[in-house]
Amino acid sequence: MYDILEVLFFHQDGNDKRTALDNLNETFDGDFEVEQHEFVDESRQVIRIIATTEQFESATDFEAHLRELADEDEFQWKLIGAVPVGQSETELV
Repeated sequence: MYDILEVLFFHQDGNDKRTALDNLNETFDGDFEVEQHEFVDESRQVIRIIATTEQFESATDFEAHLRELADEDEFQWKLIGAVPVGQSETELV
């Protein structure tokens, strides 16, 4: 079971990076929280998306649920891995 998804988030050129993540967080409407991590380069940032009320059987199920809420055209990311419930280390996918 997983409750944290780790993704490589792609910021769009010319857009405010903080605003993009705030918009993603608002899209999740309190069911998930966005936690910022390091930038890989100017436009790619590692983020964690934390489920506040649910747990998921797999990273792909978790991501599929998120995609129902966050349109892929507006919020682009690549799945890196997921964190098992009660742990802190990412399992890569």
